[in-house]
Amino acid sequence: MGSVDDGDRIAPVSAMTGDSAVRTATGRAPEEWFALLDAAGAVGWGHTRIARWLADAHGVDGWWAQGVTVRFEQARGLRHPGQKADGTFAATASRTVADAVTALEAVITATERAVGVAPRVRREHPIRPNARWTLEGGAGVLVAVEPAGAKARITLTFDKLPDEQAAALAKTRATGILEAALAT
Repeated sequence: MGSVDDGDRIAPVSAMTGDSAVRTATGRAPEEWFALLDAAGAVGWGHTRIARWLADAHGVDGWWAQGVTVRFEQARGLRHPGQKADGTFAATASRTVADAVTALEAVITATERAVGVAPRVRREHPIRPNARWTLEGGAGVLVAVEPAGAKARITLTFDKLPDEQAAALAKTRATGILEAALAT
């Protein structure tokens, strides 16, 4: 968790899961969790400690503990939208497609052309194929397919970016690559 595709900007994780979904899954609304976390002194804790506390002390499922933790960190100014626990940033663009195989090939080709190098790793998994690049300076790129019912969701993520400005530029770039690759 960290960001959700929201056009050309990186949206806070709260845009991904509404308050009612959090309440249904965890038994409390985000603001209730935030009050508990504030009372426990979680502003001074790291990401892992917060998520572990939610899971261990309150029985929150791991995925939801991560989501509540990121929302808390963003609400308290401890983490910016798109920022990962290690302080780097990521930006993702995604589209739903009918033909995952054709779309994946088109996006890999377009990404290779855009970044100027072949993928470092290409995983031909039957359900979740992907390709990864490592760019100069340490940034990474991931093209991945996730099943989405009868269709599939293809994502293009730039990660290990140094700051919000780089993430915003990468978001625009990822969106452009996807649009160009899938325009045919």
